[in-house]
Amino acid sequence: MIILHRHRILIVFVATLFYFGCTVTPRPKSPGRTATELNTPPAESPYYYYTRSRLFLRIGEIKKAAESLKTAAVKDPASIFLKTELAQIYIRQQRYKDAISVMQTILEKRPDNVRALTMLAALHETLREYQKAIDAYKKIISENPDNANSHLLLGSVYIQIGELQNAKDILEKVIELNPTSMKGHYYLGRAYLELEKYKKAETHFSETLKLNPSFEPVLFDLVHLYQATRQGNMVVGTYQKILNNNPDNFQAAGGLGRHYLITGEAQKAKTVFHELISRSHNSPYVIKHIAAIYLDQKEYEEAIKLLDDLLKLDDLLKKEPENSELLYFLGLAHAGKEDRKKAIDSYQMIAVESNYYVNAAIQIAYLYQVEGETKKAIEALVSASKNKPDEPNIFLYLGSLYEEKTEYTKAVAAINEGLRIAPQNIKLHFRLGVIYDKMNQKDLSIKEMKQVIQIEPEHANALNYLGYTYADIGIRLDEAEKLIKKALKLKPGDGYITDSLGWVYFKKGLLDQAVLWLEKATELVPDDPIILEHLGDAYTKKNLLERALKYYEMSLEKKPKEQDVITLKEKIERIKKELRD
Repeated sequence: MIILHRHRILIVFVATLFYFGCTVTPRPKSPGRTATELNTPPAESPYYYYTRSRLFLRIGEIKKAAESLKTAAVKDPASIFLKTELAQIYIRQQRYKDAISVMQTILEKRPDNVRALTMLAALHETLREYQKAIDAYKKIISENPDNANSHLLLGSVYIQIGELQNAKDILEKVIELNPTSMKGHYYLGRAYLELEKYKKAETHFSETLKLNPSFEPVLFDLVHLYQATRQGNMVVGTYQKILNNNPDNFQAAGGLGRHYLITGEAQKAKTVFHELISRSHNSPYVIKHIAAIYLDQKEYEEAIKLLDDLLKLDDLLKKEPENSELLYFLGLAHAGKEDRKKAIDSYQMIAVESNYYVNAAIQIAYLYQVEGETKKAIEALVSASKNKPDEPNIFLYLGSLYEEKTEYTKAVAAINEGLRIAPQNIKLHFRLGVIYDKMNQKDLSIKEMKQVIQIEPEHANALNYLGYTYADIGIRLDEAEKLIKKALKLKPGDGYITDSLGWVYFKKGLLDQAVLWLEKATELVPDDPIILEHLGDAYTKKNLLERALKYYEMSLEKKPKEQDVITLKEKIERIKKELRD
């Protein structure tokens, strides 16, 4: 799905504030207009506090302005104007929940107040409370069915949450109400694009450009359209149109270069990139992003040359933490070429102060691990943990390395150190659960998996792990079935979860269902020794001994763990004996 532009919500708020700011709304009453107010000291009137708030705003004291305006609103609780002004100040402070609360007090007395509903909808949208935003926009539309702007805003929310048919229907209404709505055509084009109705999308994008020829976002959407419909010439032409209007547009130049790389036109890509680098005066920022494109396309040599040339041009770049991303990318490029020594050398130049230090340390450990030098990998991470003692990811990977060496006590210690820093880190809890399982401490393993699910109820792997553990032990089988079915719903077609469900049915004695699901699991993962053995066990229980023998032997060929080899050989010999007899 194509993501909406990041400025989308900002536009909503700017439009909302403009709408309120330009509306003639009665100001708070100044002292002296009623008999009651004649007896109210000026310093205690709503008007006094409103005036103070305006003065505080002029000198940038937003917090004091909010406090004064809040006092004014308390003193004149019937004033919608004061409440609206207060909500706008809360928005400036990013106190969105407070702004919502203020809007709700208006709507309690005036549920049909379009201004309050519009602001409330925009606030909910900012907080990603999309259903509440939708409800507010629908309320506005019910009060004023001809309000094209509310239809437009509702349609854009539907696009954000992927309800494309609803988006299309509501945006078509926008065009019906206002045929010259530039944004209406634009968002309707986006809805059609995501619905893969490319001709209609192109029609509305063309209308957008007729209404606003300089509207750049629609050109990028046309690029997506032409890429989806494999119109390479139109992709190039559209990028060039953007660059003709704005030669420094990095996004367009990068996209055009990427397109040339994908289509095998490497020289054209180089030309585009070199021109951009020249225009940017060898900007590290630009070079970094071009290197990222080369890395993405596995053009490692080009990425290395680009980064090496820059780093040689200014050797000081290597020593500046803010440029460490260049060294990190250089390491990735060398690793992509499988030149692990140069990759490690690049990573080791990254300063401890850099945001990339932790990732670099983990990459170094990974490269040592790939070379089979687990001891060096551990040493690298132990050293990194001394420099960055509060980085949980270092301890996560260190624990997994100890786990690989079956040094489980050290693995548990490393993971627990990570959990001391980040008690709610689900990766750490999950890894610890796996390690406890390998230590045959099932109760502790179950506890950790439950902790993962408590933090993230839809963690498919934890649901599956817990369900399979119950099944393997032979306890709480009904709960195990529910857990695994939920995991399979979250990750349909996963062979390992499919195997778990089959194993639950096996343990429950539902052999026909067990065979059905275990056969499906072997189709999805044909070379896993455990899954093959499970199917062999199910066939054995059904007295289909020849089939069982076949899958036991297939499992043995896949080199399972040493203990499992002994068990498999025993099963094979037992079946062979039964078949002979």
